Amino acid sequence: MSRRRRHILDLLITQDDHSVAVHPVDPPLLSDHSFVVADCRCPPQLSTTPTMLRQVRNWHALDVDALDADLQQSELYRTPPVDQETAFSCYDQTLHLILDKQASIVTKQVFSGQSDAWYDGECRTMKRTTRRLERQYHWQRSPDSLNAWRAQFQPQRKLFEPNTHPTGSQPLMHVATTQVCCETQ
Repeated sequence: MSRRRRHILDLLITQDDHSVAVHPVDPPLLSDHSFVVADCRCPPQLSTTPTMLRQVRNWHALDVDALDADLQQSELYRTPPVDQETAFSCYDQTLHLILDKQASIVTKQVFSGQSDAWYDGECRTMKRTTRRLERQYHWQRSPDSLNAWRAQFQPQRKLFEPNTHPTGSQPLMHVATTQVCCETQ
């Protein structure tokens, strides 16, 4: 704002829940313009991505030793059925009972938002391959599976980087506190 003429050149407009701390304003030197510096603390924006609820098994809670003990105590293990139809039915019931006990079904919120425009089918396939190699490594824990997983990162990076920064610019990181500068008259 002009101290002499009361003209407004620039405005800093925020929402009610954003706090703005204006630093001391120096008096104008060569003209009636002052340089105004302010800190604007903006809360992170909540995702507007649509979500849905999905019933999934809590596989992380599965205790392999307890699963083994439950299987050994089951009717399927102690007295296996003789005919095929009863065997399939007993197998199905036993596994459902044990899994409901060991890895219960939980409700999870799944975000079903759209991908960025650059994340196309080729990127999806590359990411799927990388995840598959990661799972193989975690399952096998062998040097070969580790090397295959690590080798996959280079082509993935080469594919992703030009797509995420098409103009050659670097990615912008969300910063909770930004310094806002404006010149006023």
